[in-house]
Amino acid sequence: MTKYKVMAGCLSIIALTVFCAIISNSMQPKENTEIPYGIVPLSKIATRISFSDSISSLSTLGMQVNSPKWLPTGFTPESAYVRYRSDKMDKYVVFTFSKSGTDKIETSELTIEVYPCESLPFDKNTTLWGKFIEINGLQAYIYDSAPVNIADYKVLYGDTARLVSIQIGSVNYLLRGVPAISMDEMIKIASSL
Repeated sequence: MTKYKVMAGCLSIIALTVFCAIISNSMQPKENTEIPYGIVPLSKIATRISFSDSISSLSTLGMQVNSPKWLPTGFTPESAYVRYRSDKMDKYVVFTFSKSGTDKIETSELTIEVYPCESLPFDKNTTLWGKFIEINGLQAYIYDSAPVNIADYKVLYGDTARLVSIQIGSVNYLLRGVPAISMDEMIKIASSL
């Protein structure tokens, strides 16, 4: 399998997520920023399960994922949204973490999207925003002020979010945090996975 086919496969998974709206919004020309677009929210096509049940359920379904060992003060795990297809997990999950108790993907202060991918889904040669760093010796992508096009999120937190993407083994972790979470804290969360 060529690197381009692998990258295309990884990017097609990302296209199914709420975060696609975040990333693709940043790539739209300025004159199109008012045009609404996006995908069906994952919460409409996925199954919500408790955070405590999610890790064991994912393991049973053959997906080994790490949960963060460190979170900013006051944050707690809330829930997980898992996408299933034909009674099997589609190997796609979004974990929500919150200080305020919200468990919705769109309005949680911190989400971690987890999916199988053979390489980091951002390419140094073609990604125009953000930057690449190393976290625990692994290549990671960070974007300090990624535009957000989710109405409920914008009302609560503004127009931007902090993003960190890190590949651990064959699993990619895409973290989205509200602006109140510093990039240093986002990197610390990612390094604790």
